[in-house]
Amino acid sequence: PDPPLMENSDGTRPHFKLDAGSVIPFPVLPSMIQLADKYGLPKKIICSLHLHVQANAATNLLLVYAYATTHNLPKIAAAASAHLLYPPLSSYSKEDIQIIPTVTTYHELLRLHKYWKYRLRHILLNEDIFPHGYGTCPVHK
Repeated sequence: PDPPLMENSDGTRPHFKLDAGSVIPFPVLPSMIQLADKYGLPKKIICSLHLHVQANAATNLLLVYAYATTHNLPKIAAAASAHLLYPPLSSYSKEDIQIIPTVTTYHELLRLHKYWKYRLRHILLNEDIFPHGYGTCPVHK
């Protein structure tokens, strides 16, 4: 069968989950993608391999992010960066962080995390605790 589409008709990425037993382990994927590229396999196969890389983002946080940024795969890098929110980047060892290819990439990741935390705090502080007047005293309206 044909591999799943990488984009919907409206240009967004489809949301689906690969079965955990069918995901290709990350250590094998870079070699497979390199061979697929070397032998000129169809783009659908390479896209399918990229989906497997993205499926590994939850378990191989830094490896997938580093691979995606190194190989100019911004959508996969964005998906992997969401998994890097916790634990905080400051908790990783120097050796672990060195896998990120450039200082600029690391800086962009830090800025993205700061922005996400800022937006989350903003949303939580501006959300009504009791929406639609629930819990308000009728005497003090």
